[in-house]
Amino acid sequence: MTIALSERTAHWSLDMLEFARQQEVADYLDPLLAATKRLFPDAMRLAVYLEADPEIEGDRHIALEVEIVFSGVEAYLDRNRRWIAELCHICPAPLTCVFRLLLMPVAHEPA
Repeated sequence: MTIALSERTAHWSLDMLEFARQQEVADYLDPLLAATKRLFPDAMRLAVYLEADPEIEGDRHIALEVEIVFSGVEAYLDRNRRWIAELCHICPAPLTCVFRLLLMPVAHEPA
């Protein structure tokens, strides 16, 4: 698995930490990243970044983008539901909206 992020588990980027502090979710960064890695051990890529909504000024989120091999709609939906359940277990409900999972299915594993 390639992890393309400014790691704080080694170090989160300063802008990510500042945004997380402003949103009161800094304490949930490491646990959510660990849970994402645990839920998607077969991920081909995991990227964490700040994402700005192009249509809503000032609306930003912490995006966790995970590339996985597509193994069917039911499996895709199940994995997405498990991540949401883990997010809700880690982070209090009023703050979960700060995080976004972008589950990116690919047709097959690269050669």
